[in-house]
This record gives sequence, C-alpha cells and structure tokens, in this order.
Amino acid sequence: MGKVTLQQIAEASGVSPALVSLALRDKYGVSEEMRVKIVMKALEMGFHGRARKSGNHKITLLINNMELLGSPFFGHVIRGIVEAASQNRFLLNIVCWYSDLSEDDVVLSIYNSKSDGIIVVNKCPPGILERIKGLNAFIAFVDYQTVVGGDYYDEVKCENFKAFFEIGDYLLSKGHKDILFVGNKDYALSFLERYEGFKTCMERRNAGGRARYAVSAPYYDREVNEDYIVFNREEFRRALAEGAPTAVACANDTVAGFVYGELERAGLKIPADVSVVSFDNTSLCEKLQPRLTCVAAPYVEIGRIAVDLLREKFQNPKTVKKTIMVSTRLVERESVRAVAE
Repeated sequence: MGKVTLQQIAEASGVSPALVSLALRDKYGVSEEMRVKIVMKALEMGFHGRARKSGNHKITLLINNMELLGSPFFGHVIRGIVEAASQNRFLLNIVCWYSDLSEDDVVLSIYNSKSDGIIVVNKCPPGILERIKGLNAFIAFVDYQTVVGGDYYDEVKCENFKAFFEIGDYLLSKGHKDILFVGNKDYALSFLERYEGFKTCMERRNAGGRARYAVSAPYYDREVNEDYIVFNREEFRRALAEGAPTAVACANDTVAGFVYGELERAGLKIPADVSVVSFDNTSLCEKLQPRLTCVAAPYVEIGRIAVDLLREKFQNPKTVKKTIMVSTRLVERESVRAVAE
C-alpha cells in the first residue's frame, strides 16, 4: 500500500484537501468535531502522522490509569521511565486509556502530543493499539500482557519462564516433592509463562513427586473485588482438602497474600507446615509474617531499558526489533524451610 495522500483523506472524509491539511496540522480554521473526524479517518487509512523532528524528543507513556503510578510493581517501572527520560532530556507525556476518554480521544491525545516515541505499559485495548501503530512514532512495550506482533516494536519484560523453572529447582533442592502452583494462568501472559516454567521444571525434575496446579480463573466472589481475579479461593481450598502440599509457588505477591490468609484459615503454619515462595518482591514481602521468600526483578531498570530502546530508535531508525529479557534473582527470607527426605 502506497503513501496516503491528503487528496485520498479528503475524498474519504468528504472535505477539501486544504481542510485536511489544516486539521492534520492542528491549525485554525477547522472545528474540533471536524478535526477529530479527519484525524481519525486519516489514521484509519494508514496515514503515519507528522514527520519526526530533530531536537528534543517527546515520549508518551500510555497506561491504563493513574493508580498504576502508585503500584508496588509498575510504580517502580514508571519511576525508571521518568528518570531515564529526564536524563536524556526527553519530554514526557502521560496518557491514561482507562478513563472517561473515548478510544478516539486517547488516540487524538497522543497524536496532538507530537510524540515520536510511545511506551505501552502492561496492557492496552486492541482498538487503541492498532491505531497508535499507525502513528509516526516508535513503540516500546513493557511487561505487555499479550504477544507483541510485528518486526517494528521493541519490548522489555522479565524472564518469567526461567524464573519459575528456577523456583521449582529451589523448592526441590529443599526436599519438597508435593508442590502446588497458584495463580490464574489466563490473567496475563506473564502468569502463563510462570506457570509453564514451573510445570516444565516439575515434569523434568520431580520424578516420583507430585506437582499440582490451582490456575483457573475465579468465578464472581462477592467477598472480594476484581483485583482478586489472580486467585481462585475455592480452587485453592479444594487443593488443601486433597492434602496440604509441603510448598506453594505463587504467581505473584498478591496471590501470596491470599495464600497466607487461606493457610492461616486452615490452621497451617508457614513454613513449618507449608513453605511459600512468590514473584515480584514488593513491599508486601516484608510486611507478611513470616517474611516472604521471593523472586525479584529490577523494575526501575526495566523502565530505563524501555527509554533506551526508544533512544536507539531515535538515533538509528533502522535498528532491528529487540526483545530484552531481564534476569531475576531470588531473595530468601523466612517462608521456606527444608524438609526431611
């Protein structure tokens, strides 16, 4: 498909090429309603936005809501993005898609920002994502919840599969043979990767042992809110009823918090009866009693890497797509004990 012209956009919008030019350059002489209509039609047709300018670059950080800024996980990622943008003298624009804005308004906000780089954190509605891919901006994805397609987009995420393969090895080295993995594997791509890593380890290394999985999405539970979709309480209780495992591997710290509560409810002590290990290393790990053994990832560094990926594209647009897998490390605390053979 060739380059989309002003004449083609004008014909599709039912206006003159001159009006299209004014609308796309955000100039006086066209109503806001008509400008939105023309810009949306142009992007739909594959118009690639304004030409990139030299000088200071501008990045749009696209997140689902402002609460993400205070998240124990993504808050650190965003801090890394902000720090790296400042050090590179990049202007930073933040757009939230989960708000009163329509998808058209979100796309138009990014278009109007004149950003030449976009960082998408965690997730984004398909309708918005498809249209921002048509903007004349480089895109980097951070811990994105689905598979990123195409050869044009960079991404950075944790080594989820490897981390949970190693968690499995760690628990086996402590003598555990009956191990339960907990976390809704359909919640996010990262959860699925952690589940697959743990499952692969058990299949290869836990000969003669028992590996179990509580990974289904929960049904509606009026006692909890939507954040608890990561944990199926009833499925976990059924697993305990079949016999308590000696160890539980949790998909993240939120899941671990629920597991602590359920084990206490069942009269089981951590780690005397059941060992628990998790992923994220948020502040919750120090607050839980006993303190939670956990896999940690350098989340501030992840944010910095996302900005570095865009900086490389600014300097050389022809650089190949990169997927950077960030290594993790185990932080041992008090929630895991060795068991007798």
